[in-house]
Amino acid sequence: MTEPFDPSIKDILPHEKMYNIQIGTERFTLSGASLSYDAPSYFTNYFSQEGNAEKTLYIDRSPDVFRLIYSHLQGYYLQIDDPDTYTKVFIDSLYYNLPRLRALILNSEYYFANIGGTPFKIPKQFLSGPGNTPNFFTIGSEVIYKDISDVIFNMNWIRPPPQAATTLNRCDVLFKELMLALQGVDIKFRSEDHRRALIREARYYRFNGLVQKLVKHKISYNPFTKREEIIMGLEYLDPKGITLSEAESPVLYQRPFVDDKPRPLVIQIDDPEIEVQTSGKVIGHYKTGKLLAKLFKAYGDFIEDGECVFNLILSPGVLPLNLES
Repeated sequence: MTEPFDPSIKDILPHEKMYNIQIGTERFTLSGASLSYDAPSYFTNYFSQEGNAEKTLYIDRSPDVFRLIYSHLQGYYLQIDDPDTYTKVFIDSLYYNLPRLRALILNSEYYFANIGGTPFKIPKQFLSGPGNTPNFFTIGSEVIYKDISDVIFNMNWIRPPPQAATTLNRCDVLFKELMLALQGVDIKFRSEDHRRALIREARYYRFNGLVQKLVKHKISYNPFTKREEIIMGLEYLDPKGITLSEAESPVLYQRPFVDDKPRPLVIQIDDPEIEVQTSGKVIGHYKTGKLLAKLFKAYGDFIEDGECVFNLILSPGVLPLNLES
């Protein structure tokens, strides 16, 4: 949890005195109050030494990055909009040993990444839903930023090693759609291939809760059983969502992280090589090896050795099933 902001300024350097710092080819002048605002630091350690207060401190770093740090030291809100800037400011917060700035960077409300050549500023609140954390960004942030700061302090290096921003060779267009979906926007699937591509990307980023919202499904009321049923495409079944009830009752299914209760399961199978006998409960006998493999992947824990069948309930009038969600 982020600690509450503390506006107090330490009494390290005289608050009213002005100090000169040259970063690269540019000179900056800061008050003792500004330098003491984020301290102890490289700056306060230097100017606190006897005879250094009137000197200009020369540092061979980027003046462009320091302009943002300069504003931070003056008490302004730090506005960062792209992953490269985020990484450079973080690295220089380590170089200058600015504890308050480092904490601000690590506890930022955003993740930053370059995906498919497009910079993204990702609000952390978008990724906080059930099943969507931990994810690629929470784990990556821990590894890249927190670990590197610990290494630098332990190794006592003169300057931090080069660090690139988080960069992924993934589809930026699909990621934009995932961000919309995480905000609750209904995605209009252009085709089943489009749906599968989005699900594949969501799984890559470990947005497991979002995956369950994207899978092909439909929840409907069965007037004959007077119960809600969930219709699922076979390829989208998650074994963790399957529940076996009493012997004469249907298999129940609950999408992990999404559904509030399990419902009788109806499976949609898009395959021409299927034999169906209709007698209330339907037994599907499959000849296609790939389909059988999918079946066992979903039901492997529930099928007895040697059997190649499963039971499911089909609502009247929905064969073949047509899912529009």
